[in-house]
Amino acid sequence: MKKLIYYISIVLTLAACQNNEDIWMKDTPSGKESLVTITMSPIKAAYSDIITRGVEDYTGETIQELLYSLQYIVTDADSNFVARGTLTTEDIADFQSLNLSLDMGHYTLYMLGEGLNTSLMHTTEELREPGTVSDMWYHNIRFQPVRREVFYAQQEFTVDGSGMEIALNVELRRQVGMLDINVECSDETFKFIGLNLLIPDAYAANYMTVDGQFGFDMNDTDGTGFYWKKNIGYGNAPIPVEGETYRARFFMFPTLADYMGENVPSIIFTYLLGTNENNLYNKEISLKDLKIEANRVTTINITVE
Repeated sequence: MKKLIYYISIVLTLAACQNNEDIWMKDTPSGKESLVTITMSPIKAAYSDIITRGVEDYTGETIQELLYSLQYIVTDADSNFVARGTLTTEDIADFQSLNLSLDMGHYTLYMLGEGLNTSLMHTTEELREPGTVSDMWYHNIRFQPVRREVFYAQQEFTVDGSGMEIALNVELRRQVGMLDINVECSDETFKFIGLNLLIPDAYAANYMTVDGQFGFDMNDTDGTGFYWKKNIGYGNAPIPVEGETYRARFFMFPTLADYMGENVPSIIFTYLLGTNENNLYNKEISLKDLKIEANRVTTINITVE
């Protein structure tokens, strides 16, 4: 009987940086307006040494190389929205800086960038239209991982009423983790049939708010106990890479610290081995210690021997 071995390794990747433009406001306090000029730091690193199945891999150091769109919101000291806007792919291509004219006061800038890298071919928008800082800004569609890489920044600043220009340099940071699954077998009779990954309800976040908080929307469940179920293969198996290694990758929000459920993440792995077509194996692999963290790669290696 062939035995199945797996292990989980966590590979630290690195962070990211970014920012952008437009406005609508205002109640005018005393003091002069200031021009607030916002620029973006270079992106210090991206996921490395990851082979992507079914999507292109975008890397680099700039928002032009990594972002599909960029939203920003500016709030005052009472958390009222005083400015907001969206930079499209075309806007990002020519981006130099975001320039805002703001009255005297204390402000917070929030930014959300959607990455060019996607974990599925049928990428759709998942952004919401928030009205407060505690509203959902990005929400996962049920049974799907985060489809694009998500980058985020939050920065406080003060306009002192002197009228002097204020320069801000903002760094976007990746808010999702990468789940990288490898299946390897040296037996030439091995045939990958499918892999079903199960993530329990409320185990991993399914939304992020404007102020950067992760959470799980309990209204978005169907009673199965598993929020996220993803089939890999089943008639459309991944093409082998690096010899006989099959690989698939997804973006997901981090694991929630207060998960109290009985279910744990698991994989149902199905494959053929041997010359007899009846040699069908179904293996359940517990991922009890699975930890999805922002800006990290979690690799699950499954070896069939």
